[in-house]
Amino acid sequence: MRLGIIGWYGHDNFGDQRILYCIQQFFADKELLVIGSWDDAVQHIEELNRCDYILIGGGGLILGDTHRYTDLLYRIKPPLSFLGVSVENNSTRMQIFFQAMKQRSEFILVRDQQSKHYLNNHYKVVVGHDLSFLYPFAVVATVKEELCGINMREWHYWQGTLHGSIDKIMRVMDRRYPWVRRIYPFAAWNSELVAQIVKNNFELIIPFVLNTDSNNQNDWCVLSRFFNNVHQEFESAMLSKMRYLIGMRYHAIVFAVQAGIPFISLSYQPKNLVFCQESGCAHLSVGVHATNKLPERIAYLKNNYQPIRQALLDYRAQCVREMQRIAKSVLRLFC
Repeated sequence: MRLGIIGWYGHDNFGDQRILYCIQQFFADKELLVIGSWDDAVQHIEELNRCDYILIGGGGLILGDTHRYTDLLYRIKPPLSFLGVSVENNSTRMQIFFQAMKQRSEFILVRDQQSKHYLNNHYKVVVGHDLSFLYPFAVVATVKEELCGINMREWHYWQGTLHGSIDKIMRVMDRRYPWVRRIYPFAAWNSELVAQIVKNNFELIIPFVLNTDSNNQNDWCVLSRFFNNVHQEFESAMLSKMRYLIGMRYHAIVFAVQAGIPFISLSYQPKNLVFCQESGCAHLSVGVHATNKLPERIAYLKNNYQPIRQALLDYRAQCVREMQRIAKSVLRLFC
């Protein structure tokens, strides 16, 4: 059997590559055609149509501009399903894409309850967890030193979900009128302030890179502005050196749960907050436009290390158990 896999792959984002690794491990006995983006899927539609089945996922693939690819779902001829996705925008213009999802899919596996709600709790929608829980990172031993990992990514200063209406307006304004940044009247994302807060609260810091895309906006470029000795690629061994992790990218906090590392999420997108809420850690989420709360949350993290770690380990076990159960159900489709 030949499976077509459509996701965000081959872009030097380790979170997405870890998802692909788990898909490849799970379907190790199948022939896979991996397509790295929606645009690539449009370009390779003929190859996709020679597959026996199409899986779209996983990750945060359904953004505010994904409605542009509604026609693609109808152009794909083999049966298809969505696997381990999150729906990150529920605007009016996305409803036509949601309708196509529900009409064309045999099933839709989402990784949070909010995504199911956005899809009107349709009967084809199954809620699971991130696909990386199929083959999670090992739990690390407790680190005695007060050592904190830090992950930050480039992000716009204004509020608003990616490719949402506010985001689109602000992108135009910021590009045409650079002085808008100086007079922006609302709370703004400030990576320099976060770096200073982390330095004020930890003497030992490990910069943690998850995206190494060859541009000036990858994690290394951001972290190296504020910290020394930043590794230029992801190294999973770093997890075993951290007592805490302050993470911005979604998979930074997912990997923290898998390794049993108490964390704080710098929640730049709804998917971070939703993950924290569903893992029982909403109090460990700090919005990137409310970083004045970060020192208080760091103090909480330090004072409650052991109960937080145990809660994370319990949630990890639940996620692994549920994803293995769901995966066995999915496998029946391809036997």
